[in-house]
Amino acid sequence: MNLKKKITYLTGLLLPACLIVSSASADQNVKQTQVIWFENQIMQHPSMIAAKARLNMQLSLANASSQPIYNPELTSSYDREGDGNNYTVGFNQTIDLWDRRAILIEQAKFKKVEAKQNYAESYQETIANAFIALIHYQSAKHRLDLVKEQEIHMDELIDEIKKRQKVNELSELDLQISLFSISTKLNETALASVQFYNAQAQVKAILPNWNETSDINVEALLKSNSFDIKLPDHQALLMLPKLKQAYAKMKIDEYQNQLEKLESKSDLTIGLTTGLTTGLTTGQSVNENTIGINFTFPLNIRNNFTDKVAASTSKQLASQANYASMVITKTSQIKAARSVMKQYIRQVKHWKRLTGNSGQRSLNLIESKWDAGDMSTTDYLLVLQQRIDGLTAAITLKQQAKLATIDYLKLTAQLAL
Repeated sequence: MNLKKKITYLTGLLLPACLIVSSASADQNVKQTQVIWFENQIMQHPSMIAAKARLNMQLSLANASSQPIYNPELTSSYDREGDGNNYTVGFNQTIDLWDRRAILIEQAKFKKVEAKQNYAESYQETIANAFIALIHYQSAKHRLDLVKEQEIHMDELIDEIKKRQKVNELSELDLQISLFSISTKLNETALASVQFYNAQAQVKAILPNWNETSDINVEALLKSNSFDIKLPDHQALLMLPKLKQAYAKMKIDEYQNQLEKLESKSDLTIGLTTGLTTGLTTGQSVNENTIGINFTFPLNIRNNFTDKVAASTSKQLASQANYASMVITKTSQIKAARSVMKQYIRQVKHWKRLTGNSGQRSLNLIESKWDAGDMSTTDYLLVLQQRIDGLTAAITLKQQAKLATIDYLKLTAQLAL
């Protein structure tokens, strides 16, 4: 019986050793046009368009908050008393006695940092989602190819059994056992198809111009850059977007607390007015010019803003605690992600070392045993199922290794192309 089909299964792995490559090596594996296409798809995604709009909004708000606090005021009035007309023009200016603007300028700097790091985090999230979708799609495609091949194999097996049954080499029982197995294979193909189409839809959702003919390879895209797989030191950890964002938020709240404390201190308003009085007095025309200066100083008697200061102080303390907590959490997450990644990589390397390219050889061996009559049809079908289960498990193992690598690179903010 000639049932020798090429077994299709996932090859390649996101091993850290493969990620640290030179630019020359990367040029051999990735076409620059493919990298540009992928980057453009990411930047055109609605989530990144929204993130860019939020960034521009937050930067504009930061610029606005650093502008002078008080604008000058122009006043004018007119009144008539008897035959006299009174005209006045005034100019008022509130003075920032406590230099609130200096605090606002410093606060604005950290608002910009927070906005930029929030955008960087959105980029990491979007590009990670794209890689994850591609990994799921590639794995689903290999699983579907594998079960479809097994289904064809079972169809040919049944035909072979029917031929051998006619010459009394096999019994009706062998045929019935095979028919029971083909129903299982048909169900596995249906489930694999569902997973494949769902994975395909996920890729199209994040890469709108992608199609099945697009030659997009996750490993090749990642190899277009060099990555550091070592655990980041404390200084490098603090430079990660999530932590820089948390630090900026802490500083923003710190400056806001200073501003709230200054609310209890009033600013002085100085006004300058000039007036002209015209009219008739005892039959004579009169034109008089007047100049006046006024001062306004609010009295914080009914509300001294102590509650706002207390709330702001609590918010500042919460931000400090949140930042310290995030440093600890991020450190633990990165360590755990790296350990998981290394464990999966070890398992894949171990599997490769043990099996090599034994997929086709194992099928040849099983077939030869059955052809020679050294294996019953029941045992033959059982071993075939074990073989397909093993190859499917290998696909899942490699997929998890890739996903673990993407997770580590995302946590360490290394996914930019």
